[in-house]
Amino acid sequence: STPSHIYILPSTPSHIYILPSTPSHIYTLTSTPSHIYTHTPTSLVGSTAESQVSLKAPLVVDNALSDALLDPSTRMDCVEDFFLNIALCNTVVIASKGTHHTLDTILPEDVVYEAESPDEAALIEAARAYGYILTAKSQHSATVHTPHRGPIRFKILKTLEFDSVRKCMSVVVQEVDTNRLVLYSKGADSTIYRNLSRHQSGLPLLSGQHKMADSDPKEIVTEQHLSMYSRLGLRTLCLAKRVISKEEYQKWLHSYTQAQLSVVNKEDLLSESVRGIERQLELLGATGIEDRLQDGVPETIEGLRIAGVNVWVLTGDKQETAISVGHSSKLLSAGMDIMVLNATSQESCMEMLMSHREEINQQLASHSRSSEQSSPRHPLLSLHSVLGGSVSAPPLNRALVLDGLTIEHILPHKAMRATLLEIAKHCRSVLCCRVTPLQKAEVVRLVKEDLGVMTLAVGDGANDVSMIQTANVGVGVAGREGNQAVIASDFSMARFRFLERLLLVHGHWCYSRLANMMLYFFYKNVAFAAVLFWYQLFNGFSASTPIDGVNLIIFNLIYTSLPILVVAIADQDLHAETLLRDKCYYRQGQQSRVYTRWRFWLTMLDALYESAVVFFIAYGVYFNTDVGVAEFGVVINFSIVITTSLHLALETLHWTWVHHLVLWGSIVLTFTFNMIYMAIDTKQSIIDTYWVLYVAATNPAYWFVLLITPIIALLPRLVAKVIEQEWFPSCVQQARALEGRSSRYQGHLLGRAFSQGLCAQPHTA
Repeated sequence: STPSHIYILPSTPSHIYILPSTPSHIYTLTSTPSHIYTHTPTSLVGSTAESQVSLKAPLVVDNALSDALLDPSTRMDCVEDFFLNIALCNTVVIASKGTHHTLDTILPEDVVYEAESPDEAALIEAARAYGYILTAKSQHSATVHTPHRGPIRFKILKTLEFDSVRKCMSVVVQEVDTNRLVLYSKGADSTIYRNLSRHQSGLPLLSGQHKMADSDPKEIVTEQHLSMYSRLGLRTLCLAKRVISKEEYQKWLHSYTQAQLSVVNKEDLLSESVRGIERQLELLGATGIEDRLQDGVPETIEGLRIAGVNVWVLTGDKQETAISVGHSSKLLSAGMDIMVLNATSQESCMEMLMSHREEINQQLASHSRSSEQSSPRHPLLSLHSVLGGSVSAPPLNRALVLDGLTIEHILPHKAMRATLLEIAKHCRSVLCCRVTPLQKAEVVRLVKEDLGVMTLAVGDGANDVSMIQTANVGVGVAGREGNQAVIASDFSMARFRFLERLLLVHGHWCYSRLANMMLYFFYKNVAFAAVLFWYQLFNGFSASTPIDGVNLIIFNLIYTSLPILVVAIADQDLHAETLLRDKCYYRQGQQSRVYTRWRFWLTMLDALYESAVVFFIAYGVYFNTDVGVAEFGVVINFSIVITTSLHLALETLHWTWVHHLVLWGSIVLTFTFNMIYMAIDTKQSIIDTYWVLYVAATNPAYWFVLLITPIIALLPRLVAKVIEQEWFPSCVQQARALEGRSSRYQGHLLGRAFSQGLCAQPHTA
């Protein structure tokens, strides 16, 4: 649905369709090769033709239909109103790329349309392809060039823009030559059929109880085509009109103006007023537009499901369209049992929920009994079983499909919400269709709050903004639907397929980095504070410190800030290729396997141990000597900086030159700063640090303490890591070992090939 390529093709799944409701012809529009087809009840005729208007790409039209529109004897009012509806009922803006700017001299090829959505662009280009060219439009007027009547001028009296509640858009126009007032309306089939003059009391497309004998043949044919388009995965719209009198319009305009000026129940009054004019409609036809999937969407959804991410799709499309798109996007599989919830009342909704829950419970019981009876002779330990856990895929190959009306019945009742979530937890996929933007946000809030899980919402249009803002994380896909979703999101991307790398690679890295960073922050501060605590045991808890105030302040500010910052930004436990290939590693973050309670307390004990080693080794070495408090403070300050820096080195999984620079540079910076700082007589009254470092450096005990302290402090952690990786490795550690072996093997092959190439050079020369 892009304005750059528009073609006429038959009703196949890969095309865009435009259907005027005449029983003799089906007209289709799409963006594919240059052939035109006219589908009649008995034949399929194809031909090739030149475009009559100049577009960004060659445009192919149906010659038979074009000739019929040009011939006054074959002109049909319903077809003309169909294309006039498309040309007038929209929000496109007209620009001219030529030098002709008057209505009488403007050329069709100079008209450029700028639409809010690609759907509108496709429809307006379709109307232009058949000679209905919108050449001028302002807030109060419009001009449409027609094939047989030439330019027709209209006064735009009122535009009722689309909203998610009405699910339609309308415009009231007056033809200048005939003074005829017409309301053109386009929107969802459920809304248009409900407002038709013959069906004010029924919803044939929703209830399936359409009485064929009491309906106009045009409506029956259109309904059949709508069902066909929906099964093909097309986004459908219905077009209708209504001729109104001036007196009726003036009366309605007065009530609409009063509703706009009201300060009490303004929205309700406006809705009631709009419903008063959008009624007794005459059906003109229907359109079907393919919302083509981007490249990589099925693979991305399948990869997220393998990684343990539950994927729910919330869409405003028809149920048949949503199911068709679900199959093409691999959200639904061929052998999947699809449970459909289409309830018209709360009682029927509750009955259907209870019935489905009982059916699932019976299937779960049967599945449990069969699992207990079957015992494999040679069980294999797979990656899924190693990662294991509660986030594994549900055992039932089921999918849940429900519409917006059913969701409207479920959300107000707590018991029905709990039953719905209980059913959804045992389904591989959940598909919500015909939902409004507000309902999308409510469903996201239901899952986030009632299940207590982390939610991520992805959208590309303005109708997804509320859903994106409700979720814990919002992702906006930049495209032709506008930038509203991108502006409201936390992350933005150009293609949906990038979501796989965002979650499975960067999401995994981010969790690992944040978990290790939090543990290191607690460790570093506890270790430094505990050193000062041990000192209090020997000074009567007088609150004095052996380290001067400047070094106390910049320990966290300068000495140890940059290394952890770089590690928290650039550390990688596994390569991106490994994470994309074996998507189950993402479950490490889902199950919180890095930042655990036992690991936190183990890190705190390690911090106390290392602080005790730092303090008591220096205390024992300088025991019964004439070393003062300032010199003792310099020794333990340098010892704790070196120990905490080397501790971070042990926890770093991915090394680059930046890691080496900031880590070893921080230790060098500590010595350099103190050499300059302690060479200046600051005349401190509590701890005089002037020349203390130079005096301490002349004592061999000083260098002995700096050398032996980090070794003794970090030796238990080093031994524990070696034992864990050799005898009790985790899945990530096993994968890192395989990556290391693969890298060494590839490096060996590369080196051998390089050596053979060097040896072969003299012979080949």
